[in-house]
Amino acid sequence: MSDEGDATNDTGETPASSNPGSRRVVFLAGLDTPPATAEEFGIWWIRSARAAVLGEPEAFDRWPSLATSLSLPPDGVIDRVCRTILRRLESDPGPSGDDAVVDAEDLLCLRGVEPERTRLVSWSGRLDDLVTLTVDAAGDRVLASEGVAAIRAHADAFPLPGRLRLPAIDHPLDHVDLLVGATPLRPIAHVAAEPEAAGAEVAMFDGGRPSTRMMDRFASRRGDAVSPRGRFFVAEPKLDAWWGVRIRIEGDGAETVLAARLGSRALERLDVEEPGVTHFETSLAGFTPDVQSRLIGSEIMLRTSDGGRFSM
Repeated sequence: MSDEGDATNDTGETPASSNPGSRRVVFLAGLDTPPATAEEFGIWWIRSARAAVLGEPEAFDRWPSLATSLSLPPDGVIDRVCRTILRRLESDPGPSGDDAVVDAEDLLCLRGVEPERTRLVSWSGRLDDLVTLTVDAAGDRVLASEGVAAIRAHADAFPLPGRLRLPAIDHPLDHVDLLVGATPLRPIAHVAAEPEAAGAEVAMFDGGRPSTRMMDRFASRRGDAVSPRGRFFVAEPKLDAWWGVRIRIEGDGAETVLAARLGSRALERLDVEEPGVTHFETSLAGFTPDVQSRLIGSEIMLRTSDGGRFSM
C-alpha cells in the first residue's frame, strides 16, 4: 500500500520484504525524515500516529514543533488530509484508492492518540464529522483484485487494536469476493439481482441531469433481505432528476439498518417518524459527470445492527 509500495512512497520508505518485522523497521525509519511541506506533514503526521499506537511514540511527539516550524494549523491539516483521502476513494478505483484505506486507518489512529498525548487539536464537531465520514468511506472499500494481498500483508505487519482497525483491512474484499459473498466472518448477501453493466446504466445524461433511463435503472435495484437475526426488510433506491439519492427501507428489520453507502459515499440517515420505515439520502449534485457516473454504478451497501452486510 502507500507505505509499502513498489518505489519510495509518501513516507520515504523503500520496498520491504514480506516479513512483517522488516516492514515495520522500514516504516519507522521513514518517520525519521522530517516533513518539508504541508502535504508531506499531513502524511507524516498520520503515519507517526500509527507508530504511536503501536508503542513507538517518539516521532509523533515531535509533531507540535514541526507544525509550528511549517506554520501549519493542526485543524487545517486534518481537514486537508480528510478531503484528499475522500477524493482518492471516490476518483480512483485502483491502487491509489486502495492506498487511501490505509491512510484513513492512520487518520483514525491520529484521532485516537492525539487527545491522549498532546491535546492540541480542537476536535470540533465539524472536524469529528469529517473524520468519521472519511473513515466510514474507507471502511467498506471494495479493493482492486491485486490490493487484497497487500492489505493483508499490511495488517500482519501493523497489528492495530480492534477499535482502530478498519473493516476493509480486517477483512479485505475484492470485487470477486463481493459477487460471491466469500468472506465467512463478514458475509455479504445480495438483496437484488446485479444490474446491467455500469456503462449501460450510467451512460445517458440529459442536459447535465440523469436521464429517465438512468433513474429507472437505479430504481430497479430494489431488493429484500433477512438480517442475521431474522429481521426482514425491503430496500428501495431512488435517483431523482437533481442527483438526489434516497434509499427507503421498510419492514420489521428497517430499524436495524444503521448505515448505507453508495460506493465510497456515505448516505445520511434521516429522522423520519414513519413506523417500520428508515430513510437514507445523499446528493451527487456538484460532482463532475465522471464521478457521478462512477458512484451511480457503484454497489449500494447496507449494514445492520446485528452484523449483517448487504449489497444491491
